[in-house]
Amino acid sequence: MDEEMMIQMTHVQKRFGTKVAVQDLSLQVQRGEIFGLLGPNGAGKTTVIRMMTTLLRQDAGKILVNGFDSLSQARRVRQQFGLTGQTASIDQDLSARENLQIFGRLNGLSRAAAKHRAIRQLVADGSTVVLTTQYLEEADQLADHIALIDHGQLVASGTPTALKQTVGGQELELEVSATTAVTPAKDILQAMLGQDVRVAERTLTVPLDTASLTPVTEILMRLQAAQITVSNFAMHAPSLDDVFFKLTVGTN
Repeated sequence: MDEEMMIQMTHVQKRFGTKVAVQDLSLQVQRGEIFGLLGPNGAGKTTVIRMMTTLLRQDAGKILVNGFDSLSQARRVRQQFGLTGQTASIDQDLSARENLQIFGRLNGLSRAAAKHRAIRQLVADGSTVVLTTQYLEEADQLADHIALIDHGQLVASGTPTALKQTVGGQELELEVSATTAVTPAKDILQAMLGQDVRVAERTLTVPLDTASLTPVTEILMRLQAAQITVSNFAMHAPSLDDVFFKLTVGTN
């Protein structure tokens, strides 16, 4: 047992009939950190949490929580956890986290500030937080370390900064005025930049190679020459949404 690790999952597997929910998953959560567990719907996040907290037994592999084995020492494992959902409750049904947020609001904090301070205070008091959320911006702001799973397998793990660096540097995002212009605009971007182009309705996003000598003005001029009207464009650094798309949605 590594004393610095609060949770260790080693080659964990779980099946439901013929469906493989979690496949050969290994994770390590350091003591005192905020650990984000992310993935698309059906990726296996809930199954992982249920196995961590002994609500489900894994079919194979080993799970240690604060040194206690989830199968042979399930009672001791349950004593290590406080498990709360993110849904709203009322009165006595409020979770510990929601109570912290309410008192933060009563003390003049904004909703976002109260939420963030509540989680940070748990860690400052010595807790280890495993955060599962569908809000990637929330994970980006709060998590010290993130594991991204898809189809029950680990596809990426690291700090938010390190994960975003895997996508690349700056990205160009532009919106064309007509849906008929999407395909020709995509072809031009791919030909000029040699990069895969992501498309969402009339918005196209493409990584910009920092070593490339192709300026954005030249790209816009080429699109204009092809009679493609660009209604909006911007450059931005990659986000966790970009990582999520590249490693999960973009591969499916």
